[in-house]
Amino acid sequence: MMKENFSEWLATKLADALANMVMFFGVTFLTLSILFFQTPHTPLEWVQYFIQTFFQGVALPILAFVAKIEGNRQRKLLQETHDTVMEEIQEIKAMMVELRNVADEEKKIEAALENFRPRVTNK
Repeated sequence: MMKENFSEWLATKLADALANMVMFFGVTFLTLSILFFQTPHTPLEWVQYFIQTFFQGVALPILAFVAKIEGNRQRKLLQETHDTVMEEIQEIKAMMVELRNVADEEKKIEAALENFRPRVTNK
């Protein structure tokens, strides 16, 4: 249990640290700085460089950043939906109480009408 909590905590902290634009620019700078020390010579080496180094290194922080933004949007939407539903439930509960009161009043009126017997006068 503690291991799962620690793992979740660590994953959350790492995701927050890696899913930002600072990390994106840092990784972009590092992947492009490699070209100063070792430049690919053939088209195949350039393709390998872009796929292995640039796309994998640079795309991951961007994907994580976008996923984080979308997660926040979804969380906000779910919270708004939840709040709206809870307000509707409160309104429905109030309506049910009012209907119960109306039904009780109707029962009282029916009981009073049953007890009321009109006087028939013979003339």
